[in-house]
Amino acid sequence: MRLTSEQTQLDALAVFSAFPVISLEEIEGLKLLNRTDTKFILPMSEVKEVFNQLPASYCVLEVVSTILQTYETLYFDTDDYKSYSEHQAGFLNRIKIRRRKYMDTDSVFWEVKLKNNHRKTEKFRLPGSGDSLEIPEICLDFAEKNARYPVKKMAPSLWVRFQRIILASYEFQERVTVDLNLGFQVYPDGKMTQLSDLVVLELKQPLNAKASPLFHNLRQRHHLSSSMSKYCVGMVFSHPELKANAFKPLLRNISRITNPESIQ
Repeated sequence: MRLTSEQTQLDALAVFSAFPVISLEEIEGLKLLNRTDTKFILPMSEVKEVFNQLPASYCVLEVVSTILQTYETLYFDTDDYKSYSEHQAGFLNRIKIRRRKYMDTDSVFWEVKLKNNHRKTEKFRLPGSGDSLEIPEICLDFAEKNARYPVKKMAPSLWVRFQRIILASYEFQERVTVDLNLGFQVYPDGKMTQLSDLVVLELKQPLNAKASPLFHNLRQRHHLSSSMSKYCVGMVFSHPELKANAFKPLLRNISRITNPESIQ
């Protein structure tokens, strides 16, 4: 079962359909290898104001005739949730393993994310195929070099589903992801939680870049940057018994924006 808010989709399309379109090939030309990523969370009702009157250099990505891409991600963890617990405890050299499916193009990628001891994120990415949920050996080998627990014991833990709109500006050397209709489900078909009104923005800019018009709009409306792991937020909603002290400020902000809708 998949939860989405049709109204959220319509609202997003009403805002972003006005932007010029850019292709996947064109957006891949905007390389931001040495960059900084900044996240913001806000309600869908404020998206129009934030993106209103941006310069014409901002374009929206269109893939297979749509600007609204659907993602389905499956995160892996141990049976005692070591991946989640290390993030909650603030450990460095921590890993996450996930399988991401791009529903509109039916393509799959395996990803291992490492937060190293310099607080930088390294990512290993491998194309996948078919419906296999077995972690490829090459991903396990990469993860095993940095994990403090046996990664071969990691198994499917949580589905994270959302829709994404991607914008880019060559003028301001910036890429922007707009994630909406964020939903979680305990693997394989357990408790579901939907955060329909929550929007997660991420700005990707070169290091030491001057603030972009979008960044200025967000700050002008008193939106503060916020670190957010979709997996960890989903785990808190799906497993309320887990320790979550590190995420309490973020969870308070989320609760001010949306009332989580749960289905058992």
